[in-house]
Amino acid sequence: MKRVQRLWLWAVAGWIFASIFANRAFVSGLINVTVLSNLIGSRCGDLSGENRSGLFRMIALRFVQTGGLALICAGRFASVGVRIVLFLIGACASATLVILTWTRGAGGLVLFLCASLPQDLFYLASWFLLIAESVEYPHSLKRPYQRRIWAIAGILCAVGIWVEFVIGAWILKNFISF
Repeated sequence: MKRVQRLWLWAVAGWIFASIFANRAFVSGLINVTVLSNLIGSRCGDLSGENRSGLFRMIALRFVQTGGLALICAGRFASVGVRIVLFLIGACASATLVILTWTRGAGGLVLFLCASLPQDLFYLASWFLLIAESVEYPHSLKRPYQRRIWAIAGILCAVGIWVEFVIGAWILKNFISF
């Protein structure tokens, strides 16, 4: 389990790197924050349920992300791939938080905590199971409970999708106007 705990340093490194880079890019004017905010706003519009193609696109994206991570964890270069994925997870979360904070101030922080974090907890739990299983049994041909772990990861991903499209959309519709 200590190996898994050490891997979380990669996610923290991604978080710190992305927050420093994003803040620096926004301060210097290198990246236009309003364009990124509009992209996030259109994503939130996809969650409203009015656009069925956006809904199915997001569902497919979430399962492709989880399946891609499962393939990386089962692959030959899992140790390097897992570190890169954890770095990118931390960077994406940090960049989203920075964008929302730059465009909405303290309301952006509330938006991140209420509308983005709940489903991300389920996605992270799903991905943590896959990563922990690949790190604990790196070269073993037969991994104990592998099918159960993959089934639990799929269920957690499905619950995260439900939280994103039902609870997240309800929060966005009732409390936050884009």
